[in-house]
Amino acid sequence: MIAAGVLALASLACSPPEPTATLACNALSVGAGSTDTSVLLVVVDTLRRDALGAYGSTARTPATDALAREGLRFDAAYAAAPWTKPSVASLFTAALPSQHRVATHFEARELAGRRRPATDVLDARFETLAERYRAAGFDTAAFVANPWLAAGYGFEQGFERYDDSQAHWNSDAASLGALARRWLSTHRAEAPFFLYVHYLDPHRPYGPLDRERTLAAAEEIANDSRPVSATAARRIRRQATFADGSRAIDAGLAPTLRLLELAYLAGVERADRDIGDLVAAARALPGETAIIVTSDHGESFFEHGDVENHGTSLYESEVAVPLVMTLPHVSPARARVSCPIGGEDLLPFLCHYSGLTCPAPSPVRAGRDRLSRAGPPSAAQRGVLFEGVSGAPRHRGVRLDRDVLLWEPDATDGRPHYRLFDVVADPAQAHELLHAGDASQREAARARLPRLEAELEAYPTPKLRAPRGPRAPLAPGLAERLRALGYGE
Repeated sequence: MIAAGVLALASLACSPPEPTATLACNALSVGAGSTDTSVLLVVVDTLRRDALGAYGSTARTPATDALAREGLRFDAAYAAAPWTKPSVASLFTAALPSQHRVATHFEARELAGRRRPATDVLDARFETLAERYRAAGFDTAAFVANPWLAAGYGFEQGFERYDDSQAHWNSDAASLGALARRWLSTHRAEAPFFLYVHYLDPHRPYGPLDRERTLAAAEEIANDSRPVSATAARRIRRQATFADGSRAIDAGLAPTLRLLELAYLAGVERADRDIGDLVAAARALPGETAIIVTSDHGESFFEHGDVENHGTSLYESEVAVPLVMTLPHVSPARARVSCPIGGEDLLPFLCHYSGLTCPAPSPVRAGRDRLSRAGPPSAAQRGVLFEGVSGAPRHRGVRLDRDVLLWEPDATDGRPHYRLFDVVADPAQAHELLHAGDASQREAARARLPRLEAELEAYPTPKLRAPRGPRAPLAPGLAERLRALGYGE
């Protein structure tokens, strides 16, 4: 029997050993020399935390696993939003989606009109991480595969080279990585670099599946006893395909959730193979390179209803992401990090690490340096916020200690507005604590509620009709392709 809603079915025999130390917040010492260290930031689109071997998955991800084994592996990292645009905007600005306002795909009603649909753009008034690196004398370059990151939507700010030639839904890791490695081969040795590479391979449509490996797993696939609705079965039949375009079910494979997960993991493994080549190319250059691998969001596989995609909720499946770092001149160099950290927190930490000039947290910047000893001690006591659900801008979640509180005032399925989960004991979020269980459990959960509520309200929550920031037309044909992939549903 396969555990419900978990990609990590069993560790591989060659799974990496556990790091020797476990760190809380404000535990890293940054030494001299870090300000001249190049930085490689790798974002793998749609990568759930539990999809990497380093976090227990059966996926073959040796490159990322090696980084986690030799560096820092974060066990409580969160995307600021469950889909790409708001999440990456938060990564680059330290602002939450409700602060930077890059929060919508496009208005569905615009498709019926004569005007080309428009989408939110990252406002130039936000100084991005790339702009800060460029001002500090770093060479800056980006290679992106997600069409939401194409030039014109504001993410190119600060990059001397911004390559979106692979920003299409058929992009593959090898093609994108080849461009990034070519740029590295021509990089001038006298300057450090900030390189951002954004892979797309785990994103829908998944796969393609390796026929031989998948057929060999036929018994495992068939023995998956997790319930599958008629809607889920239809989507699995459509998503699980081989390289020649044929459907896996036509080869006699059952349309179970395990088949869908394997199709998804095929993309995860493809991205990991190129990450290994990219890291080797960066390390072959003179000087030292800090390497950071994370994701912009996760992916749901029907854990909470008939939802397979992302952008729809703030459950762990959509916002819990991996984060691994190898950081020269940081002590300890190797550890598991238990400190909860959000995507918006990466910028202030990197500012400290690289000696960049960055502003303090403010009403328009929620990010905090939670990691270095030079960071504010109060950051360790604050919750990590996530929001940006498509079509539900008031929805918000917070991780504090081992609790996740979800606030969904616009839910239409009759759920309570507040729902509380212990995500350490219950990572699948199958047991809600405020309204279920025995009376003593509910009482204990409600005693923790005021502190969690205070964290949710630490920054103003946007109203449904709050003013937008700048907008730009979608590229021709993009809206229709996005809708075909499930955006705007």
